[in-house]
Amino acid sequence: MEASKEVWAWVFGTINTPEKYEAKRRELAEREWRRLKANDSLE
Repeated sequence: MEASKEVWAWVFGTINTPEKYEAKRRELAEREWRRLKANDSLE
């Protein structure tokens, strides 16, 4: 489910180029780190 957000962003042009990805990379990583911390990395 979480990965679908990245697919959505790619489809709608939010991160459809390497430059756009690099600009959002930190935000995406921090969101993932929070998610892993919240569920104690159970996935």
